[in-house]
Amino acid sequence: MVQNEDGTSIITAEWARETANVVIGKKVLEQISKCEDAVQIAVKKNEMSCNVFFSLESLTLKELTSRGFETKFNEGYDQRDSSYTTIKW
Repeated sequence: MVQNEDGTSIITAEWARETANVVIGKKVLEQISKCEDAVQIAVKKNEMSCNVFFSLESLTLKELTSRGFETKFNEGYDQRDSSYTTIKW
């Protein structure tokens, strides 16, 4: 339990929002970094798209779109196929 020095709980709606924003911000930055790495690898191969095999947060998708990239989520056909996102430029 998250507590003040006097032992009372500091969990409030404001605390929850701020903590969630910090967590999601770190996750989005990590995802953007991984997407940038995938783009750089594809560019070195003279390709115009790449795939990332993890689920992207909506804020990550928004950031990629604001940078001019097109994104498309591709769902696996069954349990054996993994879902992925295609990034085009």
